[in-house]
Amino acid sequence: MFKVYSVFLFMLGLGLLLALGTSMIEAQPFTQVSPDNTLIIDYPKYEYWPANNTFYLNFHVSNVTDYNTLPGTTCLVHLYLPNGKHVYQGWATMDSNNIDYKVDIDKGNFSTLGKHPYYISCNSTGQTGFVGGVIEVTHYGLKPITDSTGLILSYVIFVVIIILIISLFIINITKLANMETTVYDVVYSWAVYSSLIIFSYFAKAYFIDNYLLSISETFLTISTFTTVILPLLSLMIVLFFKTTTKKRPLNVNEMAGGRYG
Repeated sequence: MFKVYSVFLFMLGLGLLLALGTSMIEAQPFTQVSPDNTLIIDYPKYEYWPANNTFYLNFHVSNVTDYNTLPGTTCLVHLYLPNGKHVYQGWATMDSNNIDYKVDIDKGNFSTLGKHPYYISCNSTGQTGFVGGVIEVTHYGLKPITDSTGLILSYVIFVVIIILIISLFIINITKLANMETTVYDVVYSWAVYSSLIIFSYFAKAYFIDNYLLSISETFLTISTFTTVILPLLSLMIVLFFKTTTKKRPLNVNEMAGGRYG
């Protein structure tokens, strides 16, 4: 009966995990002009960016009055850490098409998770323009879960998985003591362990510096023995004893039917 309910909980938890997933955030066209600006800066605005990945920024600068491109413009890009520290400053150069400007921000500047403020300032013979915003660095560049419903649901799924793992540990120990471990027990234990791997991936993808992330990784390490190694080891021990145990020879009475009669 436990296995029936646990299979149901496993499938339910896996389905809820998939429901929590969101697609990769794509860049959206973005234009910003301050009241005193005479330049327009168009660039693809990324709200989220994967950690430790180089950012290849390309943008377009034009005159606010006639929207003509200004290839002689100088532009400076600034990037800040979540704590406000100025981590990057670099001049943009012309792209090979002689229309866009480009700047490559090294991946080392995106090693810290969290919201990174940035701004681009441009000047061209007395004309100025700037844009600014915030890009949030996450593990995989996905939008993190911040609403209370998503957080509560995530904790419920995690608790279900942990209950299954603890229950399996007790069951596997009991079956080992009774020499009853089967291949099914090993496969089932590994399936539950796989659900924890999937949950850890989701926690890493959709949580930033969250307690749920650290504790799921800790349980993943611990359960490697309880749900992966232990069931397999138990099965090997059971098979070893069953295949090596030999029956003693029949005595006279048993030959006459005593053992079976």
